[in-house]
Amino acid sequence: MLLDLSTTRRRKTTTGEAVPVSALERRFLESSGDIAALAESIDRAGALSGAGPYAGFTAAIAAASRHLEEVIGALAASKPSDDSGPTVLAVLRSKVIGLFEPTAAARGQTLSWPEDGRGTVRVAGSPSQLRQVALNILANGSKFSPDGSTLLVETAQTDSTVTLFISDEGPGIAKKDRERAFTRFERLKSDRDGMGLGLALARHYVRSIGGDVTIEEPRTGGCTVAIALPRRT
Repeated sequence: MLLDLSTTRRRKTTTGEAVPVSALERRFLESSGDIAALAESIDRAGALSGAGPYAGFTAAIAAASRHLEEVIGALAASKPSDDSGPTVLAVLRSKVIGLFEPTAAARGQTLSWPEDGRGTVRVAGSPSQLRQVALNILANGSKFSPDGSTLLVETAQTDSTVTLFISDEGPGIAKKDRERAFTRFERLKSDRDGMGLGLALARHYVRSIGGDVTIEEPRTGGCTVAIALPRRT
């Protein structure tokens, strides 16, 4: 069934400006809100307390759903949100680890993002948007990596740029297919799930702030995605 993308109502941005809300956005927001509300109810009821590795997952699900609502709203507004940046690298690292660790733990995977003394460095971009960029890429890496594997985030910097290298232990992406991976709705043969939007949206946003997202030669035998971000003072 085709979705009706016509304007159905208007919502207020954080600046108070009314902007159109499409049926597609409404569906996402309603679904995300339902998930968050259910997860919060379960968490309050303590239904999963003492449930081994699943204890605390409901709180993480709720937090991720609320974060998704923020991202959808910012994308729909087609303009920078109030948290347009800059972003402190240490805060980005802490938020991403907190949101992603439950996903990794469910498959016995480990997220390694060492503190390397660059925590006070600031980069261009909205904190919520950059969180989503990193989470999209980590989710792809997790999906195609085996249980028990490690996802590694390394940082490099120059006077003008900070680059995050996100590496997984999956099958990797052939050199000839690397640009295709950034085409919206383009799904490579190995991409069994999803709509092929994660990398495309990540690159679109990062390029809009003067950076880039590329697939590099693998650093750990799987796939390495580089997020290059302009430094800010």
